[in-house]
Order: sequence, then C-alpha cells, then structure tokens
Amino acid sequence: MKILIIEDEPLLSGSLRSLLNSHGYDTDAAFDGETGLEYALLGIYDLIILDVMLPAMSGCEVAKRLRTVKKGMPILMLTARTLLDDRIEGLNCGSDYYLGKPFDSRELLASADSFTDEEAAQKEEIGITLYLYNDAFPQTTIKLYRYDGSTCLAAIDGKSVALVPRSQTVSLIEAVNSIVLNKNSSDK
Repeated sequence: MKILIIEDEPLLSGSLRSLLNSHGYDTDAAFDGETGLEYALLGIYDLIILDVMLPAMSGCEVAKRLRTVKKGMPILMLTARTLLDDRIEGLNCGSDYYLGKPFDSRELLASADSFTDEEAAQKEEIGITLYLYNDAFPQTTIKLYRYDGSTCLAAIDGKSVALVPRSQTVSLIEAVNSIVLNKNSSDK
C-alpha cells in the first residue's frame, strides 16, 4: 500500500515516513501544497496524509481540488489546528479523518490501516492476468482490478502503475502484447 505524505515540516515528514515504512507501507513525500497536489494527481496512492497549513496551497485547497478528480481518494488531515471549527472545516473541504498534532502514532497507524483496508477491498480482481516470460519482461505479472465504476487499476508485479478507464483496458492489454510481440520479433 502506498501513502503520500504532504507535510511542510521535513523532520515530521521524515518521522512519518519512517513510522509508516516500518509498518510495511511505501511512502512518498511532498513539502508544499502545489507539489503535493501534483503528486496526488499523477501518482497512485491508497491514502493521502495532508497537513492543513502548507506553503504554496493550503491543505484544504488540495483536498477540494483532489475531490473534483479523485473522489474516492482517502484523505487524512494531520494538523496543529485542532479547534472544533477547524475540524469541521477540514471535514467539509474533503478529508475523511482529522487527526490533531500532537498525535499518538498508534492512532495514526490504526487510521492508515483502516483506510488502506477499505481501499484494498474496493479493488476487485477482474480476472485478467497476463504472465510474461521473455527477455523484455522476465517473469512479469500484470493484473487488472476493478477500482470503481469507471476505472481499472493495472498492477505490474504487485505494484500499482496506472488507473485506466475501463473502456481502455483492452487497449492496455493490446499495448502490452504489442510490446512483447515486437520485442520477440526483434530478437529473432
């Protein structure tokens, strides 16, 4: 499972990455709102941990923009703003959970586990698995999963690589086959 941490304090960001990595999560980090939004839009993440007070773009604005494109992306806001009005604002701008700083690492991990378990449950394998055994892709497995009503997730050797519109899954398979066939014919 992959988590994006958008946090402007490098020490806290590093600590979060170490904690999550030690519990089996793969993490990326961004240190401002604009970069974080770019990572979130271009990458495939199972959870976003988002600070509210960020340079370049607020966490609330990041969440709002993400919700227009990736409606089901779980967002956990982790912030020093802990008043009731702040929490309500955070939830209203798109976060799924709001955790105040300082926080207990057990609660953060329990939340991450909860979100990533839900995310994993949404990915239903749709029965298309390609096993490639050749020079171009030695022992590579490509699986497609139903992700939501309109997209499929392509995973290569267990790593999520792309969200593909369901209407284009055949094109993805054809592209992979074309690469394999071209590679095999050039080897002869």
